[in-house]
This record gives sequence, C-alpha cells and structure tokens, in this order.
Amino acid sequence: MYTTTSGFEKDLTEKQKFYLYLFEKCPIPYIIDDLWKQYTIDKHKKTLSYYQSISPYRGHPCGNDSISLPIGGFIDPDMFYEYYIPRQNYLLSIKFIGDPWFICQFYRTKEVLESYSNYYDVLINEQAKKISRSKKKRVLDKVIDKLSYDLDINQIYEYLLCHYNTYKNKSILHGYPLAVDCDGELCKFE
Repeated sequence: MYTTTSGFEKDLTEKQKFYLYLFEKCPIPYIIDDLWKQYTIDKHKKTLSYYQSISPYRGHPCGNDSISLPIGGFIDPDMFYEYYIPRQNYLLSIKFIGDPWFICQFYRTKEVLESYSNYYDVLINEQAKKISRSKKKRVLDKVIDKLSYDLDINQIYEYLLCHYNTYKNKSILHGYPLAVDCDGELCKFE
C-alpha cells in the first residue's frame, strides 16, 4: 500500500507491483515490458485452458474435416451434468428472482390477508407491486430460512421449483406468488 498526496491509501495494481519488483532487479524498461507481455499471455492461456477443461462443450470428433464446421462440436452429457449440477441452485434462484411477479409485495398487511376464510384465493387476486431484485433476494432468503427447518437445500429448491412451475402454469387455479406484506412480513405460502 502507498499513500497518495491526497492522503488516501491505495493498493498497487498487479502490473504496478510487477514493474516495481522487476525494476529493482533489472532497470531496463523494454525488457520489463516484454516480460509483462509474456506474463499476461501465459496467464490468459492458463485461464483459457482451465475454462476449456471444465466446459461441457467438446469439439467435433472429425476436427476441421467436419461438414458442419460452423456448429463445430457437441455437448458431452456427462460433462454437462458435472458442470451443471453444482450450479443448478444458483441458476434456479436467478430464475425465481428474474420473474417480475413470482416474488412480490402486497399492499395490505399479513393479518388482513389471513383474516379471510379463503386465504389462497385472496392471494391469487391480491394486488401486488413489483420490488427490486435485492429485495426479492431477501424475500427468497426468508423463504429458504423458513423451509430449512424441515428440508435440506436440494429439497428446498425442488419445492420452490414446483411452486414456481405451479405459479407459471396458467391452467392451475391456485398458483400464487411468494410475497411479503406491506410491512415486509413473509406471507404464508405452504
């Protein structure tokens, strides 16, 4: 770290550290430039090879002799599942949060909504307002916390996916959203 003239502490970038270290050992700038270029090329090749090794996409077995050269390859199903399964819950969370109405906020309080005898019918017809993605994330966290007493994380996401699919299917009458009331309290959804 170093202090600037305005008094703020600032970390050196990777390139600045590289140049500073090598300038102390070899004060010839054009050699340091060549070393930096080679270092970045090697670093990019290493990063690219890592992502190619975990990618489920494989080149076409015929190579450049393939008739379908623009398509160029295939997805190995075993590699795809190995790549997808650890990321599945994150992708589902993005799907839930990205839906404009699946996670929302109602204008009335939870007590008023629960006072009706047909609670879920009221939820379906309740006027809702859109909320920000960060607030949707907090609502989803509340739902996951509530469900985590009885289920493990994979069961929670299976339950939420089933609830989401029920909500999205227009032929099912009781597809209601996950919501909070006007005070931010989580509404009943089970």
